[in-house]
Amino acid sequence: MSLFLQSQTTWNGPVGAARDRLPEVKGEPLAIAEWYRPIFFHYELEPAVVRDQLPHAFKLALHHDKAIVSLVPLTMRRFRPNPAAPLWARGLRAISEQRFFNLRTYVRHRGEAGAFFFWSWLSRPWGVPLPARPFGLTCSFADSQYRHEHESGLLQGSVTGTADFGRFAYHARIESGCQFVRCPAGSIAEFALERSAGYFWHRGAGRVFRAGHPPWLQAPLDAHVEDDSLVVRAFSWFKAARFIEAHYAPGFDAVGIGRPHRLTAPQLRYRSNHHGPSALFELP
Repeated sequence: MSLFLQSQTTWNGPVGAARDRLPEVKGEPLAIAEWYRPIFFHYELEPAVVRDQLPHAFKLALHHDKAIVSLVPLTMRRFRPNPAAPLWARGLRAISEQRFFNLRTYVRHRGEAGAFFFWSWLSRPWGVPLPARPFGLTCSFADSQYRHEHESGLLQGSVTGTADFGRFAYHARIESGCQFVRCPAGSIAEFALERSAGYFWHRGAGRVFRAGHPPWLQAPLDAHVEDDSLVVRAFSWFKAARFIEAHYAPGFDAVGIGRPHRLTAPQLRYRSNHHGPSALFELP
């Protein structure tokens, strides 16, 4: 854990608040992992549409009076458990790679900004067939393929649900040799990326986990979504979403990931509709 703890002192910006909470909890972070080459697809909706999907205790964050919902294909790999974490965390070493496809929006809870995860489609560890909603979590498994090769200037990928439950497919271009820079102040990139608290809903209660990493370096993409039926079939309200922009990031070699903690506020009640808010383990 020395890499994570020593690096903290040099990390500044919006990420710092969540980052600084990790060492305050015994056994945190749970693990270190590499976040590999994510893409952030950002969509705009009327606030009322998204508010109807959230538990009451979370305040929806707006960007220029609009709600932002993001779809994020991400690969995580090289899991390294914290020696102070529970013994079960050592099993994370057996997972060489895990691909995520996350649906999220942006909220505040008791003054702390974060991303609220509605759902995640996960690649199957070791290719083993697993049921949807494992351990009661609102996630499912899918066949995902990501080719995020910015060196060639071409990025593409697809996520295909089981039982013909739709597909998300995309391709994008990025200038070869482009410079990756900090998110511009006030931009959608800053609004959506620079949040290291993750919220989700699990077994009747809100949960939060936090991640520690430096500020994001990113570049805008010329991106095209070819098929979004996977998301629309799971969440009909997403039909109203308007795609506005996308960003690509090389990612981080070492991200400190905290374990989920229960939010105990008595007002954490959920208004149920169709799939409901989700549970998820990792950012971004």
